Amino acid sequence: MKNALKKYKLKAWFSLLLIIASILFSLTWLWGVIILLWLIPDLISGNTYLAEPVSRKESPILYWAIVCVWLIIITYLLVDRFIPSLLPEAWQSGYYITY
Repeated sequence: MKNALKKYKLKAWFSLLLIIASILFSLTWLWGVIILLWLIPDLISGNTYLAEPVSRKESPILYWAIVCVWLIIITYLLVDRFIPSLLPEAWQSGYYITY
């Protein structure tokens, strides 16, 4: 299974499908999931990428700044969709219709 994931790049295909679905169906919260999927391997490896590779070992302040920004974006996108009452009213997108 692990070889199949690497050989066929199944994680990349899955991520690509998530991106397409989030755009087609206007699911902004799905970007929170996508960014989370990108963030987990970065935390494990100690390397991230923002316009250029950034290593936790070589640039710890920048690395953690990037990780914190990703976490803030993830939190905002998911909370705005699933628990908007936790956000100040001005921060709520108001996009979602409740039934």
